[in-house]
Amino acid sequence: ALFIQTFIRENEPPFLMVQSTLFAISSCISIMVVSERAFAVWKAAEYEKSGRHTIPLVFLIGCSLFFGLLHLYALFWHNLMYETIGALYLMEGTTLIISVVIIVYARHKIR
Repeated sequence: ALFIQTFIRENEPPFLMVQSTLFAISSCISIMVVSERAFAVWKAAEYEKSGRHTIPLVFLIGCSLFFGLLHLYALFWHNLMYETIGALYLMEGTTLIISVVIIVYARHKIR
């Protein structure tokens, strides 16, 4: 156990960069999926008629991976740790707000 703690402590910056990059990818995928769900609720008839849902979803996931790599670039080469934390929390907050709006709008639409 002491060996693992020493190894992690000595190699902490790479672990933090990987963790932060994966969190950025996860946050971006969350906002992309919530945006896709918002469109599905907003334009339900149009969404159901179009059978091609995988192409936009693959594109959005690709954009998420690009954002994750951009996040890693900002962390590693520009050392923008605090700025990227703010951007991630902004994305998470936006995801939460869009999710709440979708729930309220869907309930209103059903009535």
